[in-house]
Amino acid sequence: MEKRMFLAEGGRIRTRALLMIAGILAVVFVGGMIFVSIYNKSHTPERLAANTFVKYITSDDAASSYNMFSNRMKKSFDKTSWQTFVTLSYKNYKGKATFVSKTPVSNPVPTYGKTADPQRIVYAFNASNGGRSYKQYVIMVYENNKWEVDEIGNA
Repeated sequence: MEKRMFLAEGGRIRTRALLMIAGILAVVFVGGMIFVSIYNKSHTPERLAANTFVKYITSDDAASSYNMFSNRMKKSFDKTSWQTFVTLSYKNYKGKATFVSKTPVSNPVPTYGKTADPQRIVYAFNASNGGRSYKQYVIMVYENNKWEVDEIGNA
C-alpha cells in the first residue's frame, strides 16, 4: 500500500496540499475576524463602564458605584443616600445581572449635559429579591474623558 505524502520528490509541496492549507488558513482568518467584530461591538467602552457599575451595585459597593456618577447624578444623590439605596436594593442580591440591550438616547435639550452620545443600557436582574425578576436601565454619558452614570431607573 502506497502512503500519500504532502511532499513530492525533491521536496516540492503538491498543489493540492498547498490549496488545502491555504483554505484552512482562510477559514481560520475569516472566523477570527468575525469573532473580533462581534467582541468589539459587545465590549464598547460605555458598556464596559455600565457593566462595572452594575457589578459594584450588585456586590453592595456603593462607594465605587458612586464614584462613577456624572456631576448631574451626584446632585440627585449624596453618598449617604446612595449607600442607603444600594444597601436596601442590593444587599441580599444573589443573582447575576445580564445585559439586555444598548440604544442611543435622544438628547435635544440637552438633558444629559453636553455629551453628544448618551447611551441607554438595560440589564435584567434575576429573581432574588422577593422571587421576581425585573429590568433596570443605566444611562451612560461621556464626561470628564470617561463614561459616567447619569441616570438609573426601572426599564
